[in-house]
Amino acid sequence: MDVPHEISTLVDGWCERRALRPLRILLPYWPPLNGFTDEWQQVWAAMRHIRAMCRGELALHGESEQVGMIIAELSQRLFDNETPQDIEELAERLTAAIFRDYSA
Repeated sequence: MDVPHEISTLVDGWCERRALRPLRILLPYWPPLNGFTDEWQQVWAAMRHIRAMCRGELALHGESEQVGMIIAELSQRLFDNETPQDIEELAERLTAAIFRDYSA
């Protein structure tokens, strides 16, 4: 899967229909400036946050599966040797750190 292409396709669609909530969540982390792992972890956390906060909007526009596939691909690339429980714990820490001041 070409993750940058898939995310760019989503961003284009969100821009076209002025979907501010997912754009507000993702754009501080997209595109990654240098491609280091910590930046991709922020993109991964942002995509998870979008899935949680924009579930209805994603379903309405047929984007839920695409977002889920991106999250799964990034999870595999970033956390290949981690247990599912460790991944969830990391997700909670990252989401809390990144989005602590975010109000939807």
